[in-house]
Amino acid sequence: MNDAAIALESFAKQTCGRACVMPPIQPVVLDVYKQSFTAFVGGAADKYQFLGRPLDIDFPDDIGAGPTGIMKSCMRKFKEASSSQITKAKFEYYGYEEAYSTDSVVKRYRGKLLLNLLTDIKNILKEEPNTQINLVGHSLGGWNVAGLSEELSKAKICTVHTLITIDPVGIRLSKSGVGNDRARIYYLEPDPVAKKWINIFSQPLKNYRDDYIAILGGRWNDDDTAKANFNSVSTYHHGEASEMFFEKKFLENKMSASDLLVSELKKVIK
Repeated sequence: MNDAAIALESFAKQTCGRACVMPPIQPVVLDVYKQSFTAFVGGAADKYQFLGRPLDIDFPDDIGAGPTGIMKSCMRKFKEASSSQITKAKFEYYGYEEAYSTDSVVKRYRGKLLLNLLTDIKNILKEEPNTQINLVGHSLGGWNVAGLSEELSKAKICTVHTLITIDPVGIRLSKSGVGNDRARIYYLEPDPVAKKWINIFSQPLKNYRDDYIAILGGRWNDDDTAKANFNSVSTYHHGEASEMFFEKKFLENKMSASDLLVSELKKVIK
């Protein structure tokens, strides 16, 4: 009897009369999205004047800073650049004040009711549960979308699909002031929950006024932001959020944060 025959006989003796125990099959869960919702969230003085006071108080236009509309412009450019590539996509522009839990509910700015991102997400998911939720935030808006992603997960509302933080700020400002005079951002350092987290840190060769403002607010750049799936350092200034968003710094400088977001939005079924 040759070696092959001996081995076959031995195998037969060992397995005869026994059921072969197979490991349990783990089902593969695939995300099937019928539409997407992407929020672009601005930082201080982006959508509203930044005064460190309750928004319910109206001030003259020449007092305080802003609004600059930085993330509104970023959203517009993104929609124009991606419209031919994506479908069933909804977008909305928020101030960081509108992305802090339910804090902005029933509050007003110059007589107009503020939006509330958390409430909007809950309503969108109630209408269509299979909605891909994406959050893009700059400066204080970056800090707040990170905190909001954690809150959405803990409340079992949803897991954010794509989280993009553009030079997030808040380490110092989250602790400054008390009550309504404290900046309307998450008090504790966020522990983001997202299927994909893209983070961009601004490190210009020379600081301008907007960079010093970011430094005063406390740029969020530590071991926690290092946990992002994609991390990059940009030489653009803090206020140049659109430039950082469209800068090809990922995957061997072939993809931008914008490109990565488009690739996720394409996963929505047509």
